[in-house]
Amino acid sequence: MPHDHHDHLSPSGHPYRPDQDTGLSYWQTLEIAVRELLIEKGVTTAGAVAAQIDTMDSRSPANGASVVARAWCDPVFAKALREDAAAATRDMGFDIGPLNLIALFNDRTLHNIVVCTLCSCYPRNLLGLPPDWYKSRAYRSRTVREPRAVLAEFGVTLPQTTEVRVHDSTADMRYIVIPARPDGTDGWTEDDLALRRAIGPLAGFRRRIDTNLRFIKPDMSASDRRILAGDVLDNFGRTLIENYSHKDLAARLKSTPLQGAGVSPLAAARKDGRPVVFVTGHFGNHEAPRHVLTREGYTVGGLFRPMRNAFVNDHYAQTMTSWGGPVFSQGRRGTIGFARHLAKGGMGTLLFDVHTVNGEPIPFLGQPAMTATSAAELALKFDALLIPYFGIRRPDGLSFDIHIEQPITRSDAVTMTRDATSRLEARIAQNPGQWFWVHRRWKAGDLSPAEQHPEQDR
Repeated sequence: MPHDHHDHLSPSGHPYRPDQDTGLSYWQTLEIAVRELLIEKGVTTAGAVAAQIDTMDSRSPANGASVVARAWCDPVFAKALREDAAAATRDMGFDIGPLNLIALFNDRTLHNIVVCTLCSCYPRNLLGLPPDWYKSRAYRSRTVREPRAVLAEFGVTLPQTTEVRVHDSTADMRYIVIPARPDGTDGWTEDDLALRRAIGPLAGFRRRIDTNLRFIKPDMSASDRRILAGDVLDNFGRTLIENYSHKDLAARLKSTPLQGAGVSPLAAARKDGRPVVFVTGHFGNHEAPRHVLTREGYTVGGLFRPMRNAFVNDHYAQTMTSWGGPVFSQGRRGTIGFARHLAKGGMGTLLFDVHTVNGEPIPFLGQPAMTATSAAELALKFDALLIPYFGIRRPDGLSFDIHIEQPITRSDAVTMTRDATSRLEARIAQNPGQWFWVHRRWKAGDLSPAEQHPEQDR
């Protein structure tokens, strides 16, 4: 989907650290000095350093989700994983290097938990960088002394009949835990299992959702937060699957009608050759409206943000540009192309519900959120209609209602963006589980495991 943002999620899938304005530490200064000396002496190059950083950034818990889903679906692979996890993951195409990897399988009677008591040993070559809490002294010490209490703080409460086994990761030995397959998933495909039941939790998204809900809904109970997080992850996973399988999604939407007060003004704009800027959020499936509009003969373009992982980006870009109107890669050239598309009377979509460093502090769900006003600015510059639209998922989880809302009244960019924000808030109020609470929308900072599940919530 076209995006109008920069850094709503870390490439590794883990939360970004809060911005630090303090000076460099001794070790940071030493790293910079050694790196610059090696480059100056010709031992390496700045490009090689950047490439290695990009390679590490491209590794994420999503890789682990794929391994887990394969183990759930393929008994032969699960057996190979038990015998030699390193070889089995290499056979899946993951370049884990010389890593000695051991797979630990959870079941009804056994729950495995991994810690590095010495430092932060972690299967980085498979899962990317470890989350900050994994490296914390509290986690490293408490996991050995009271593993059940630590698990409970992460929302995992186990019966006393379940054995908890702690494994100490070392420089020579790393682990991957294979959770027990969730009930009710018989017949699910490997992709469905990876995206709906593994990627969200493994990537730390449940934690991010909990952080955001605590910030926006401080009176919500822990149990209600867990239920809502489950709904969010379900919608998030379904959306990923649908948008990567766009032909199947289009087929399911073939009889879905356009509805809402904006349908007639939109038709009039097309007749008059007037440009239209659609604005939407990460709600329901934000691609569903563009599919239906395309089916109805509208040519809707937009901007998309390239992925750092070149292999993932090749597929992503191909998916984004293979249907609908012209879709431009975010950046100076892409923005110019998008503007020219509008100048010719074209139509395009932007998402605006992510943190933007240079945005306006517009209230969103009761808290100020830095918000891009570029959609409204483009609408004003090209005399375009600014129309919110939404693809709202129905209770069956598979079909949608496509709402084209009344165009936003022309005024100034901030006022118009406030109106768009209010439209999104109204949709979230009706279906809170359909918004992507996984974004660091308010940059409220990261909470420790203990802060996420304080004693009074247990």
